[in-house]
Amino acid sequence: MKKFLKLAGYVLGGLVALIVIGAIAVFIASNARLNATWSVASSDVALPTDSASLDRGHHLTVIMGCTECHGADFGGKSFIDVPPLLVLSAPNLTAGKGGAQNRYDAAGIVRAIRQGIGNDDRSLLIMPAPDYNQLSDADVGAIIAWIRQAPPVDNEVPAPAFGPVGRFLLATNQLPGLIVAAAIDHSAARPPAPAPGPTVEYGKYLAHLCAGCHQNNFAGTTKPGPDGSPPARNITPAGPIGNWSLEQFISTIRIGTTPAGYQLRGEFMPWPTIAKMTDEELEAIYLFLKSVPPAVAGEAP
Repeated sequence: MKKFLKLAGYVLGGLVALIVIGAIAVFIASNARLNATWSVASSDVALPTDSASLDRGHHLTVIMGCTECHGADFGGKSFIDVPPLLVLSAPNLTAGKGGAQNRYDAAGIVRAIRQGIGNDDRSLLIMPAPDYNQLSDADVGAIIAWIRQAPPVDNEVPAPAFGPVGRFLLATNQLPGLIVAAAIDHSAARPPAPAPGPTVEYGKYLAHLCAGCHQNNFAGTTKPGPDGSPPARNITPAGPIGNWSLEQFISTIRIGTTPAGYQLRGEFMPWPTIAKMTDEELEAIYLFLKSVPPAVAGEAP
């Protein structure tokens, strides 16, 4: 009996040692991803002061989800609260206590928006910079100008906190949308921005916002996200949208219900935010989506 208990003790001790070693390895690997740095130069854009440009900046901060994550006052707020996975707050963007404007100059904010890189050269977390990377200088300037005139908010948001599940998924590269700087070709040229209007070209410009979830070929995904989000739907002509009229498309975005009666879940598909687009902007996106090649989820973009 003593030999058995001794053997069991050795086995249990070995298992504990393996768990500890595995936990250390996961911590080191996840930290390596979080602490990776990118050497990308900052660039300035002109910051407008005229009312039309500021109105444009205000509109863009709404339809592009800035206020959805950072709050209507840009003071930051809790974004993800799943302790085993991740607890994350969107930063305070104002000039108040704890605000990003106290740490970033205009060029640094441009780099954060387009490249997803913070002032410590590390990647921002979940910041949709891959969606914003192609924004024009005029639009980026308008966004920054609007945010910089926001009243200061005193709010020091807590640092991100990863739980064991989050650490494991990060270490094994199963959270590709987290380290956003890794998803951007930082040397790619930026194409000229099209003129706003109900055109395929302008729709493509706006539809960069959709690619983050629906993929670069807009065919969606086949698997749920690690946060429990359902697979993103196919929005190419091969999906249900291929049979929708413009009026049905706009109605779906405005009320969150498809022509077939399916209710979009706003916590995953941000239709309440997109609904604030103008009819002209929605028509442009519709025309673009109708023009993309039909595709199936899982196919190469």
